[in-house]
Amino acid sequence: MLKLMVPATLLLVCSTSFAQTPPPAQQQSAVQPKAKQRVICHDEGEIGSRLASRRVCLTEDQWRQREQDDKDNLAERQRRSPR
Repeated sequence: MLKLMVPATLLLVCSTSFAQTPPPAQQQSAVQPKAKQRVICHDEGEIGSRLASRRVCLTEDQWRQREQDDKDNLAERQRRSPR
């Protein structure tokens, strides 16, 4: 009897996992996916070293956002610095 219960239980568990809703990527078929963006890579020098560098690869939007964040941070530091 036990020999029949184990396979039956496994079959029941597996069949319920297949009956679940599809993943969110398949559910949102009405939403337009973003256009694929070009990835741009730059070598950035490490602070404190003349030779070490690291390669940073980001999309165009990410580079723009990073540049804007840097400008905002600089403006905030300049605003807060004592004169």
